[in-house]
Amino acid sequence: MDIRPIPDAFFPAMAIYFIAMAFLGWVSAKKTDSIKEFLTMGGTAGALVAGFAYLSTQFSMSTFMGVPGAVSTVGWALIAINMTLAFGLWLPTCLAGARLSELSKTLSLYTLADYLESRYYSKTIRLIVSAITVIFVLPTIGAQTIGAGAIWRVFTGQPEWIGIALMAGVVTLYCLTGGIRGAMLTDVAQAALMLVTAVTIIGVVVATGGGFGTMSSRLAALDLGKMSFPGSPVKSVSYQWFASNLFLWTFFTLGLPQLVTKFFAMKNYETAVRSSIYAGLGMALSANLIQAVGCFAPVILGTIPKASIDYVVPIISVKMLPAWLASVMMAGLLAAGMSTIDSMLVVTSGSLVRDIYFNFINPKAEDHQLLSLIRWVTLACGVAAFLIGVLRPATIFQLILFTFGGLGVLAIPVLLGVRWKRATREGALAGIVLGEVYHALATKVPALAFKFHPGVPALAITLVVMVVVSLMTPPPPLKVLKEHYS
Repeated sequence: MDIRPIPDAFFPAMAIYFIAMAFLGWVSAKKTDSIKEFLTMGGTAGALVAGFAYLSTQFSMSTFMGVPGAVSTVGWALIAINMTLAFGLWLPTCLAGARLSELSKTLSLYTLADYLESRYYSKTIRLIVSAITVIFVLPTIGAQTIGAGAIWRVFTGQPEWIGIALMAGVVTLYCLTGGIRGAMLTDVAQAALMLVTAVTIIGVVVATGGGFGTMSSRLAALDLGKMSFPGSPVKSVSYQWFASNLFLWTFFTLGLPQLVTKFFAMKNYETAVRSSIYAGLGMALSANLIQAVGCFAPVILGTIPKASIDYVVPIISVKMLPAWLASVMMAGLLAAGMSTIDSMLVVTSGSLVRDIYFNFINPKAEDHQLLSLIRWVTLACGVAAFLIGVLRPATIFQLILFTFGGLGVLAIPVLLGVRWKRATREGALAGIVLGEVYHALATKVPALAFKFHPGVPALAITLVVMVVVSLMTPPPPLKVLKEHYS
């Protein structure tokens, strides 16, 4: 495809954006003086900050680049999964989030592993969950940097690794200084920018193309299958795959450490409820609009090579917007990736330092030592993200789907831990281990997924195993029940 770099407009826009994000990180650093503040913002986040931070963290380069690229090959059917996004935070809040927010204050919970160890009275569970967090979250961080590299190449004509390095560097800088406060404050600005970007790009695309009806007619003329469910080609959106995505973007989020820990940062129950409304409205609006751009991409760009699908939105922006506006819109796409990376960096470094180092290696470490170490670990994770982005083991969308499934297995022990007093340590251990093993096998051997996303049967197995084993083993200690259900 014809790519027209516009570096003269792009460089100033990116410079302003990166400086603004670094400034918010510097402001946050002034209040980040403890490990609790670094990981949970001291539990003081309000509804607007928490809701927009949740939105920004769940949205990523996949939402603004990977999925629009996939939509360009399938059609409107793929966008149907967005119908669940209005409930992306509401459902987890109702099921467990509000209670987790309360428990985080009474039990001093900083990480997801903190909660699962406390509820299931097991350091082994802490170790397993920490390892799962690092294994699945790091590739997701790398996936976001891939998007930055694609934008950099389209707009400057220069190698992708430069954009990957800049994005990883800036995010790592404000995370290692400001912790989760820096991440959440920048997330608010980034969420607003994402909304503006989605509205602007689809508005220009539809207006330039003669209106929504005209664009839809032209798309139907190219391929009628792209206007129908389950899409064209039909294999791309089977009913099982569609149902899988309904779970992935709602219920599965209870197992994602970077999202669950947002509840630990919220002030109280009211904050959790209000933030779920703000996040739901923002997610439903922005996702549908930006992915509609991908749907109309074949009309605008013609045949799109498979290797170029991650570039669809940047290329359309270059093609249809004034250079300065296209550059500003790309800051919105970068925001989608950066706002996911920052929370994941904090979660990963928290797992390595608090869950592994402090609990298994040096339990006598003082708070200031942990704070210093977590910043160095954050830097190391940033370097790892850069390397994954450069190596690019898969497309953005593929990496995100893989990690959501692996982490989603943890949603079962979280939910049962909050809602079922009879859930036991043995049940949680057996469910997590067998669920993760099955997810890995079903990813490698698709027939084992029965046309669902591998995470769905893995989730079902986790549920069944955990319930059966819990009923076969002694109930939790009375002390644990009093702490978690009083």
